[in-house]
Amino acid sequence: MFVIDTSALIDIRRWYPPDVFPQVWNNIELMIRRSELEAPIEVLREVEDGDDELKVWCRNHKEMFVDIEEDLDAINIFMEVQKRYDKKEWEKNIQKKQWADPWVITLAICRVYINEEDKNHPIIVTSENQVKPNKIPTIAREFELKSIKVPEFMKYVLGGSNGR
Repeated sequence: MFVIDTSALIDIRRWYPPDVFPQVWNNIELMIRRSELEAPIEVLREVEDGDDELKVWCRNHKEMFVDIEEDLDAINIFMEVQKRYDKKEWEKNIQKKQWADPWVITLAICRVYINEEDKNHPIIVTSENQVKPNKIPTIAREFELKSIKVPEFMKYVLGGSNGR
């Protein structure tokens, strides 16, 4: 299972346009139907700030967007995520009209699932820098969450050797 960030959706749309790579988008839609790909509702809100085809596509696939803002367990996790950010960085970003990053991490933590061997968290898909502080990958690692960039995600989408 994957939790996807706004940056990754934008990059997938940019690098793999649906008219050139229809199989990519068909496979992503299949992943959504199978509940293998989700995003917090805040990602949809960030995408809706733009005026492009991605906004239309996201509106047509609203089932992938999960609203956890009212879930008490999620709120408690969100507060734990907040503690991992630098206070000044948090205050700067939380003032933005939309900021999905902490919700992406929160949703991934909330979506723990059990497989046959052990407990696993979903993989976060983001285009953010993997090592800079206060970015999804760095904060996610503090919760033992894995994050990958779009090219690695495409291996899963296209069923490559590291994919499904």
